[in-house]
Amino acid sequence: MSRTSRMLKYFATLLLTVVSVFSVPVPAGAAGQVYSSAAWAGHLVTGFRWDVDGHTYSPEVVEAEWTVPCLPVNADGFYGHIDMWVGFEGTDGRLIQMGIRASHYEIRDPWTEAVLYIVNEYRAWVVDTKYPATRTPYWMFPIDTCRAGATTATVNASVNRITGQANISAGPFVRGGSDSRHWYFDRMTTTRHTGIILERVGTVIPNFGVAGFREAKVSINKNGSTTGSFLGNSNVAASRVSMRSLLLIPGAPAVYTSGSDQSGNFNLTRYRFI
Repeated sequence: MSRTSRMLKYFATLLLTVVSVFSVPVPAGAAGQVYSSAAWAGHLVTGFRWDVDGHTYSPEVVEAEWTVPCLPVNADGFYGHIDMWVGFEGTDGRLIQMGIRASHYEIRDPWTEAVLYIVNEYRAWVVDTKYPATRTPYWMFPIDTCRAGATTATVNASVNRITGQANISAGPFVRGGSDSRHWYFDRMTTTRHTGIILERVGTVIPNFGVAGFREAKVSINKNGSTTGSFLGNSNVAASRVSMRSLLLIPGAPAVYTSGSDQSGNFNLTRYRFI
């Protein structure tokens, strides 16, 4: 890649990463479908069947656990960001999401292209597109993880659209301890999608290897108690979404989502096609 094309790619990526790709990338279709998306990989849940009465309900709570995906400590040309989140999209297009961003920066000399230094950052965030201040990620706390020889931090996140509360925690950190935050919002009465998603931010996807969610679960509040089920169980209607390449080989897989098991666990594998 020439110096000019590399610089054009770099500045185009910076421009596109100012605002995350929060528009819905797949149609609202029947559960069990497999979709290709420009921006998202993961699962979209359209309904939860409560076996006691046999009816299907829109999920009211979504939650999951995951390990922060560590990004490369060496220069490889794939600088950029990924988001991992759980949340809801309303029928009016409003989004409420709670998650983390992993960012890989390669700071280069503009003339020699030599790598001056590399920065990897990990941060927790919330989005509520109803309000200007939170239409793009509102940063909540830094996540100190992924240093050489360190165990990566585990994230737990949940969003309850009925009570209007979102929660996130992460830890243990390299320096010790952990952190957590709560976020309160106006309740969302109707939904189009419930998501457990890894999202590209901009055009380039940093190398994260294999990421994944664990214990992904949706719930409803029925008869005064919360009743739910893990993604992958027969009473959860969900569609799998895999991310397609934008730059190298359009249409080729960029991030492939494997099917979820009975414990709500699934993997997200990054291909070399970004």
